[in-house]
Amino acid sequence: MKKLYTIIAVAALSLVSTQLLSQITCNPSGNLWVYTNYDGGVLNINVDVNIPNIKIGVCTYEPVTINIAGTYASNVTEVRYAGYVSTNNFHCSNSPSTTTINTPSGTTSVNFLPPSTLSNPNGYTSIVCGYSCNTTSSQGGCNTADQIKSYFQATTGGTLVSYFTQYGCWSTVPYALSAGGNCCNAVPSCFISANAGSNQTMCAGDQVTLSGSATGGATVYLWSPTAGLSNPNSAITTASPTVTTTYVLTAGDGSSCSDVDSVVVTVNPLPVVNLGADTMVCGSSLLLDAGVQPNGSFLWSNSSSGQTLNIASSGSYNVSVTNTGTGCTNGDTIAVTFNSPPSVNLGNDTNICGDNLQLNAGNPGSTYLWSNNSTQQSIVAFITGTYSVVVTDVNGCTATDVIDDSIRFLSFHFCSDFRLSASQISPIL
Repeated sequence: MKKLYTIIAVAALSLVSTQLLSQITCNPSGNLWVYTNYDGGVLNINVDVNIPNIKIGVCTYEPVTINIAGTYASNVTEVRYAGYVSTNNFHCSNSPSTTTINTPSGTTSVNFLPPSTLSNPNGYTSIVCGYSCNTTSSQGGCNTADQIKSYFQATTGGTLVSYFTQYGCWSTVPYALSAGGNCCNAVPSCFISANAGSNQTMCAGDQVTLSGSATGGATVYLWSPTAGLSNPNSAITTASPTVTTTYVLTAGDGSSCSDVDSVVVTVNPLPVVNLGADTMVCGSSLLLDAGVQPNGSFLWSNSSSGQTLNIASSGSYNVSVTNTGTGCTNGDTIAVTFNSPPSVNLGNDTNICGDNLQLNAGNPGSTYLWSNNSTQQSIVAFITGTYSVVVTDVNGCTATDVIDDSIRFLSFHFCSDFRLSASQISPIL
């Protein structure tokens, strides 16, 4: 009877173990085991499962020492760590105080805060730590379980067998792969991986094409921000940002599975070029100036190069300025009309025999301003002095002339005596 009871007890224990294993094994045909916590410590893993191509993923916030051993340790082809790598917080006192991986076979990698391959508003955007199976409430700066599963499946190419998580330091007792995990029901399968494309550079006023894509069955796409996009719900869209912008692509299956990736579009400013408003010039030349341009290359419409251009004829003039550093080009155009200023001649300074002098500024149709405040084309001078006039023609061009202090009005008696004296002088033969 004692043997019978023993057999029954073993059978019952075997049934319980089978039921427990069915709950903690995510995919019996997979090859990826994931372990996560917050405090890190020494994680001893016993590889007691004889399958090929075993992958192991570990995520912690504080340093962890990962030791791979066991009968089938040589079947391990990759051990990947993702998290904070090292921190001033050091609760578990493992040595060395940075994350290390010890394994007899397979590749190893220690990845500091790699981008999450799955978007979940309750988890961090980079893989940093995990301590629960929860995917529907905030993880306080750590990741949700579905984010961590998605990352390790995407980066190792493995299929999750089990997922084990806790908060505190790892136990000194080895964790056997055959023991399974505790998080399968909370971690939905999601293999979508979004790709927003390469970062791009453009000039202000131009547009670029965002060439997004995704693998893993994505059917729904959304870019953000949406401003300046031709179609924010298409994987491939055109963007016309006015400033440097980071665009985030979310790719999903329309249900619970999605992933995000981002791309930066750098917008370089155009050269600032201002030749001024169209103008009329009273004169024979005008200097056009495109302004000081860092890294500037100039090309004028008459094929001249240089910052300035001296012109002497009416017409439309254009300059194109290229920043040789960014390749961005901008230009401006100005229409210039040349007009000759009026010609004003009041005559030479002179002596006048009489009591007045008629001064005429010419240029009919113009406006006039004399030094005696007259606004007529001509005036009569009655006293000795300086007379000047400013003439403005119909084009707005101005000119001035002056008869200086030598206008002297002489008496008729003096003029007569002067003429008489002059007639009495004998010519020299």
